Parts: sequence; structure tokens; C-alpha cells
Amino acid sequence: MNMSEVMLKSLFICLGVFLALPVVADDTELALLYGLPEEIVREWQAIGEAGTNDPTAGLKIAQDKKQSIPKSELLQKYFAAIVIINLKLKLEHAPEALKDIETYEPVFENLPQTIYYARLLSAKARSLNNFGQYDEALVAANKAMKIFETLNSEKYRADIHQTKGHILNDKGLQKQALEEYLISYEIFEKSGDKKRLGSILSSIAIIYDQSGEQDKAIGYYKESIEYIDKDKQKFDLSVVYYNIGAAYYRKDDNKMAKSYLNDALQLSIQLKDDVGIAYAKTRLGLIEQKESNFKRSNAYFNSIIKILEKSNDKRMQMNVRVALAKNYSSLNRYELAKKNLRKAIEIANLLDNVDNYLSIYKAATTISEEQQEYREALDFQKKYTETLQKKHKMEQDEKLNGLMVKFDTEKKEAENILLQKENSLQTLSMEQQATKHKLMLIVLGFSIILVLGVIYGMLKQIKLRKRFASLAMTDELTKAPNRRHILEFTKTQFKVAKDTNTPLVIAMLDLDHFKAVNDTYGHDIGDLVLIAFYQTVQQSLRSVDRVGRLGGEEWLMVMPGVSIDQISSIFHRIRNSLKELSIKGLDPKHKITFSMGVAQISDQKETINAFIKRSDDAVYRAKEEGRDRWLA
Repeated sequence: MNMSEVMLKSLFICLGVFLALPVVADDTELALLYGLPEEIVREWQAIGEAGTNDPTAGLKIAQDKKQSIPKSELLQKYFAAIVIINLKLKLEHAPEALKDIETYEPVFENLPQTIYYARLLSAKARSLNNFGQYDEALVAANKAMKIFETLNSEKYRADIHQTKGHILNDKGLQKQALEEYLISYEIFEKSGDKKRLGSILSSIAIIYDQSGEQDKAIGYYKESIEYIDKDKQKFDLSVVYYNIGAAYYRKDDNKMAKSYLNDALQLSIQLKDDVGIAYAKTRLGLIEQKESNFKRSNAYFNSIIKILEKSNDKRMQMNVRVALAKNYSSLNRYELAKKNLRKAIEIANLLDNVDNYLSIYKAATTISEEQQEYREALDFQKKYTETLQKKHKMEQDEKLNGLMVKFDTEKKEAENILLQKENSLQTLSMEQQATKHKLMLIVLGFSIILVLGVIYGMLKQIKLRKRFASLAMTDELTKAPNRRHILEFTKTQFKVAKDTNTPLVIAMLDLDHFKAVNDTYGHDIGDLVLIAFYQTVQQSLRSVDRVGRLGGEEWLMVMPGVSIDQISSIFHRIRNSLKELSIKGLDPKHKITFSMGVAQISDQKETINAFIKRSDDAVYRAKEEGRDRWLA
């Protein structure tokens, strides 16, 4: 994940609070939930609405109004506190908001009106997410969710689903985030809540943006503008303008990016929204960096450092420091470059996200190379590689945990069925006491059933053993050789090639943009793509060759007796076959491509792990150089 993606993700915290106080069904229902008169509810709703257009002015109005509330009116003070906390979050004043939350949490937790505690937990989830404390944020969001469900409040429930989506998105779990967004969308569409629909559309747009589908993302962003009152929701409009500008930036359309970003900047200046100013200037600084205007880029970045420190937005601080390091390196001011890198690493240590380290180590490697400090560059490159491996392991562990949960569930179901059978047998045993004649018949019948059961069990065991033997070596979805199988085959061919001094080529294959297929068309279509890909590759190979699935969209192909100069024709044969593929449910315009990294035995002293790693490194280079190609 690059710097721009992290910054864009952070911005969706403020999209999650389009309104300081979401409307429930009507004033009467809301008044009952809060234990307040309807006129008080309407008054504070109006203050919350004022904060939608100008959060700074709305916050001042709310704080002044709260001071005038009599001490005896505790519930009204608590209601005011929730509005103020949400307005602070809208302005990205997360430290102040969290301090208020910690003050009120022990009080709200014991109130009979549970809506106060649920609203506070929702705000707490957004605050913790701002600090990169994703797991703690999810705990708070889930607690709020349970309370909203007991209150039968659909719109509050939709609001917390959206908040969970933001947290999961920041945590890097885009699929789960999209699921949460879609739940919110359905609820708001059903109720006709246009303001919230605009917010959800913007949230969904981020998923497409991260998947590299900027045109679709921009379409959703622009559609969300239709739901915004441009006179009354200038703050929200500035956020969407920023997001559109950021999407154009990723499309390398700097002209359109600057246009929208400057519109966002002007609105933020009008609203005296320091955080909005910081976001817009950051992105404009990145554009200047891309155009090699390093001094102008630094001017943008240095002008917002204090704003980011005040708001305690650690992710933005880290990314701006990395950007400054790159600029100073390009200006041959290496000490300043190193200083900013050190600060970026200090901030990354406070955040729970391996992607942060990847961006830092990559920049540090480049800067060290430019200084001709090759030993230091090598150290950073090793850290980058180790972090990348850690990320891959985390992804694999997540898949494994899912399989373990599935296994435990199926095991429990089997135990329940067995318990039911045992209970049935006990009942049958009691009935056998009726008469001796019936007992003999039952015993005889049971004996026959038992014999048949034993035979059935034996046959089933034989069938299961065969199935497990097959599963141990076969990928369940694609029926291709699984990771264990293909790695064992690779080791065998590696030894044979060395012993006989014959050629051996292996290739690491990785489907391009496969995540976008899953996100756009669903996992069922993604599974069909994986199956079709395996069948196509298998049909393009010789009978002595083998291709197996390592996991996800990664494959390993083993070709004994093949030399590296034959690879180009093999690659193009597979690619041409893929062009002819037609998969039900997949847009015919969506062409399946893959990247391939190739390695050939060249050194008798080389180990099998080093051999495989060379192909793995090659496929990463192929993806970095544009995908849909092979490299050795």
C-alpha cells in the first residue's frame, strides 16, 4: 500500500460522521430513547445540522449552548456532550474527543438510557481508529452494535456498520469493509436517507480506488455529490472534492487532480478547517513531487506539519515525513532526508500496520543507494523483504484461521448428531424391557443394523481415507496439485536435474488484479477464474510438466528438461489461451492476465529454497514493471 492510499483511507474517518447526530425514525422516538422532551431533541438536532456545513462554527455554538444548560438537566448535558464529541471528530480533533469520551464513559455505561453509551462507544471507535488502534476500535464498535440492535434502531445500526467498514478498510481488510458498507447502503436506501446514501457511496468508491479502478471510483464520488446540499454541506463537499482529486492523481491526470484539490483547499480555508487544509496541501505536494518540483513540494509539506501534530494524525505525519525524505534526497540534502526517515519509523512503531514499514523501507533503500551507502541500503532491503514475508504470512494465517473455524464448526455438528443417535439408542433400550419376545426381535434387529453399520462404517472409512489422501495432495477448489504436492515435486525434479546435469526451469505465476475480480464480481466468480486459469495452464503444458497452487492467486510451474530460451513461447501460449476464455458472470471486457517469474538451475551449489526464491523475486519484479509479462 503506497502513501496516497493510506492518506485516502484516513480521510474516510470524517466521511463516517456526515451528521453530528443521525436522525432515527422521528423526534418522538428519539425523545423516548434519550429520555428528553421533543423540543430539546429538535433544538440539538438543529445544532448538529449547523455543524454539517461549518463544523468549527457548529462546535462553538454547541459548547456555548452546553454551558447554559442548568446543572439539574443532566440528560440534556449528556446529549450535548455527544453532539460536541462528534463535531470534534468531524474536525479531526481526535485527542480532544477521546479525552471527553474517557470522562463520560463510566457515567454513560450505567445510565438506564443505553443509547448514550452506544453513541459514545461509536465515537470511541472512530477516535481509536484515528490513532491506528484498529482492534480496540472494532471492540468498541461491536459493543455499540449490540446495543443498537436491542433498541431496534435501523439507522443507528447502519451508522455503526459504516464505522466498522472504515476501521476494517484502514486495517487492510477491504472485502469485509465492503460487506459492512453494503449493509449500511441497503438500510439507508430503504429509508430514503439521501445524505447518508451519499456518504456510503463515497465509502464504496474507496474500495474501487484501492483496487486500481479509478474511473469507477470517480463515478461513485461524483454520484455522491448529487446527494450533497452544496450550500449547507460545504464541509462534506470539500471531502468529496479531495477524494476525486486524489483519484485523478492515481490516474496520473495531474491537471484534473489539481483542479479538484484546489477546490477542496478553498472550501477548507473558508471553513477554517485546518485538517482539511492539511489533506489538500499534502496531495498537492505529492503532485509537485511527481513533477520534480521538490522545493515547491516541500513548501506544502512543511506548512502542515504542526497541524498534523496537533490533530495527532499519526498516519498522515508518517507519510508526510516519508515524502519529505524523498524530496530532500532528490535535493542532495541527505541529513534532512535521514532525519525525516527516522521520524517516520518512530511514528510507524506506534501504528499496527505492516504496510507502513514497507513504504518506509522502500524509500530508505532508494535514499541509501543514492548516497552510495550500499551496506545500509542492503540492510533496509532485507528489512523490506522480511516485512513483505511477514505480510504474506499474516494473509496465509488469516486464511488458515478461517479453515480452522470451519473445521471446528463441522466437528461440533458431527458430535451433536452422534449425541442424538446415542439418545435414540437409550430410548430404544428402555422399550426393550416390555416383553421378552420383543426384546429378542429388537436384539436381532439391532444386531443386523449393527453389522450393516459396521460394514457401512468400514466402507465410509475406506472412502474417507482415499479422499483425505487425495485432499492431502490436491487443492480442494481447483483440483490442482496443492502447495505441499507441488513443492515436493519441485524438490524431486531439482535433485534429478542436479544428479543428471539436465536443465530444469520453474516459474512463479501470479494472477494480475485478482483482488479486483473478487471485489467487483464476488468470490464465486473469483473461484471460477482460478479454476479456469489452472485448466488453461495445464492444457498448455507437456505431460511431464506440472503446475500447482501455492495459495490465493499464486502458482508454481515446474518444467523438467526445458531451457530458459523456451519460456517466451510457453508464456505467450498460455496468455493467448487466456484471451479466449469466457467465464460466466465475468464481464467479457475483463481480460485475465498474469505475471510470471522464471528461474533456471545455474549453480550446482544452489539450494532448493534459493532456487524458488529467485523465481519469487522475478515475479515481483514483473508485477512492478507493469504486469502481464515474464522476467527471469
